[in-house]
Amino acid sequence: MALLPSRHPVKQRPRADFRPENFRKLVATHGLVVTWEQSAECPCARDSETLGLVLDAAVGSNVGTTRQARIDCPTCSGRGYRYHSEQDIQATVVGAAQNPDRFRAYGEMARGMVSVSTLPEHRLNLGDRITPKSSVQLYRETHTYGGENPSSTRYPIAPRELDLTPAAVTTGVMDVYVTDLAGLAQVGGEKVEGVDYSVDGNNKIDWVNPPVVGARWSISYYGHPVYLVTDLPHPYRDTRVKFKLPAVSFVSLPINAICALEFLVTGTTT
Repeated sequence: MALLPSRHPVKQRPRADFRPENFRKLVATHGLVVTWEQSAECPCARDSETLGLVLDAAVGSNVGTTRQARIDCPTCSGRGYRYHSEQDIQATVVGAAQNPDRFRAYGEMARGMVSVSTLPEHRLNLGDRITPKSSVQLYRETHTYGGENPSSTRYPIAPRELDLTPAAVTTGVMDVYVTDLAGLAQVGGEKVEGVDYSVDGNNKIDWVNPPVVGARWSISYYGHPVYLVTDLPHPYRDTRVKFKLPAVSFVSLPINAICALEFLVTGTTT
């Protein structure tokens, strides 16, 4: 075995240490409160026997697993991943557009991306879900009415207070429009909040005058942005410091992750 001991200069440069406490102050002062959901692999899997993938020889047990997530799994619905340990933390959230060089290779795929930095004890991983609790954005989507009441949107409706004249107004839904049973959006298909529907305590559409069963309805509403961790340029930031310490100590610094809006991430379902 060949050992290769390094030679260290006798005279070394003066130390310039990071100050971990200042990072904590920055996150505490400027960080947003976000809901962090950790992702983990779902243990569900389809066995090979149900697909007819068994050996035709007497070699004992020949039933294995395809390692493919089950689409009928009540936990992951075929995604192969589940979320756990939901908690609220503070994190700095910076728009991707402020650092275009980092995203040059993505081209238009930089849309909907943000850079998120968290304290070292909140170790983000690929697939984790981040939801800023105070921020909102506009969503728009279309559903087929199946007779349910209330009706759910992709994400919960988040009422937002608008600073308007002559007084502030709180609203969560900007527009609801329905078709007839043939799927035609006839003139006058607008639904009016407080007359045709309301938003209930669970942030769903509570119908007063619902669409015809089988008709389609579209909605534009405010909801919290939901991000997935898609890249980990700094999955850990560790260093050694000696500033105001009797000896050199190992410390962990805040970490950084690149996140994209969940509905823009290829291969995800919501």
